[in-house]
This record gives sequence, C-alpha cells and structure tokens, in this order.
Amino acid sequence: QNKRAGFETIKAWATTQKWDAVVWTGLHSNFKDERQVPFTVKNGLAYLKSLSGETKAKAREYLERAPEEVQTPLRKAIGEIGWTA
Repeated sequence: QNKRAGFETIKAWATTQKWDAVVWTGLHSNFKDERQVPFTVKNGLAYLKSLSGETKAKAREYLERAPEEVQTPLRKAIGEIGWTA
C-alpha cells in the first residue's frame, strides 16, 4: 500500500472515530529480525507465551493499555483465547 493510500485509510478511520487528529508512526515490524521467523498470529502468540517475569508483565501491560480502537489480528486472537502466557 502506498503512502497516500495509507493516509486516506487512516484519515477515514479517524473520521469514523470522530477524532480530530491521529498520530501514526508507520514503523516497520522487526519481528522477523529479532525472532528469525515471520510475524504471524501463531508466531506472535508463541512469542508471548515464551515470555516470563518483567518482560511478560510489560508485554501484557502494553497490550492491555492499547486503546480499544486499535484492533489487530493478534489482539483479536488474545481476546478470543485469553492471555496465553
């Protein structure tokens, strides 16, 4: 998806939310670089399950504090099966 199309998608989404502004970082995933496997929901869930201690707590906090409006396939899977880690 080119940048203009991405902008239009985000703009339309923000309008449906009745928001005046949206901050979008557009960062690329580093999952494959860090984990040596491509990001998929299955691989994401496996990664979360592998965490422990403070890292696990921070990951859980990050996911739980994300705004409700931010829905991703991984977040949907966690919602369906519960926190798996």
